[in-house]
Amino acid sequence: MGVKQVKNEFTFWPIGQGLFYTGIIKNFIFVYDIGVSASYRSQYLDNSILEFEKSVKKAKKNDSKIIDVLFLSHYDIDHISGIKKLKARGFTILKIIAPLITPLDELSWLKSIADSTDSNSTSANASVVRYDLKTEISRVSESVTFVVPIADQGNFEQQFLLEREEGQSIDIEELGNNMESKVSGLTTMNLRGIWEFKFYVQSYHALWIKKWFDELINYLDSKYGTNLKTQTGNAKTNKEIADKIYTVVNQYCLGNSTNDLELLIDEIRREAKKLKIKKEKANKISLILYHRPINISLNYNQTLRKRYFTKTHRLHLYSLNAQLLTGDSVFVNINKIKNISTPTNEWNVFQSELRKFKNIGVMLLPHHGAKYGWQPALLWQKCCFVVSYGLKNSYHHPDPSVVKSILSSFSHFNGRLIYVNERPKNRLSIIVHIP
Repeated sequence: MGVKQVKNEFTFWPIGQGLFYTGIIKNFIFVYDIGVSASYRSQYLDNSILEFEKSVKKAKKNDSKIIDVLFLSHYDIDHISGIKKLKARGFTILKIIAPLITPLDELSWLKSIADSTDSNSTSANASVVRYDLKTEISRVSESVTFVVPIADQGNFEQQFLLEREEGQSIDIEELGNNMESKVSGLTTMNLRGIWEFKFYVQSYHALWIKKWFDELINYLDSKYGTNLKTQTGNAKTNKEIADKIYTVVNQYCLGNSTNDLELLIDEIRREAKKLKIKKEKANKISLILYHRPINISLNYNQTLRKRYFTKTHRLHLYSLNAQLLTGDSVFVNINKIKNISTPTNEWNVFQSELRKFKNIGVMLLPHHGAKYGWQPALLWQKCCFVVSYGLKNSYHHPDPSVVKSILSSFSHFNGRLIYVNERPKNRLSIIVHIP
């Protein structure tokens, strides 16, 4: 059987501790996350953006630098810090698709800023703080679609389920017509009848978040006399508490005094340390993105050796021609004292949606290969796993137990685990062959 090839190339870029994934389908360009952690030299990302720029100009054939869709899995620095670099290089972003932003997300995002800031120098990073995430995202593109998280309704607090739909189908070509829109459930997008995208957002809320709120309330009450403790006494959900804290922070910490914001970040860091809050267990949202060509023949088979040939760092996909990107998903709760691991509600949701994702050839390891994002059940997928991480990163990504689980499994084959870090030779390009 001959191969009718739609020109396409998907790339995991070698940037270090973070993620930068791009896709080119004919002249359609999309990006899934672009950023590195504050501790990494930006030259790796700068070099990758320059190479990406050449590919975009070639695909567009008119020397233009246009990104049709920018997907954001979540708002951690190591996934969004490169957006400003894209704008500085003159890129135009026609559409952003990202998780719905709530006051709780913004408070948690402030905590991630605190995590990534040098404890001896807050002012050095004060300029990157953007508390009003929604405003900042809207400045990047005139057209934004926010995705409402879905969850296991039986066990999940209803604070973020603003609306619950089974999902909807939309045409990518029509996305740019809306200044701001909102979708929920598992959403399907069609690109010119040749490519399909499916995505949804999940949200993880750890048990410590109420304690964290209490400490912040005590701090704001003692510093500004805001009486927040009384105001939040009857609140029924974390969202209600977050709304009130959010209002106070905007009123007292984000006026003309940058120092107040720095003091708040310092306080968040201290309380997180006191409560032993680790970033891996912080509030996490992740947009899960699945995509594949629409024209699929189940009789179009190749051997694993041909399908997963990676010596030249070009991965060719045939019948297993879909890709699944997982952001910083948290699938495991780990109780170190009792030495017990239990699946999160988000894992239950993911398993349910996974049944709708067929022919996966490549899956991004959740959370840079952290143990909080790994479930052995993923080994049943007949796919390659890609882990994006930084050499000598302080988070110990990928976790040795995850690597061992993959490499020692009965389903292991040569090239099943592919490493992408700051080494230029570890750049991974993926070509999908369409029958």
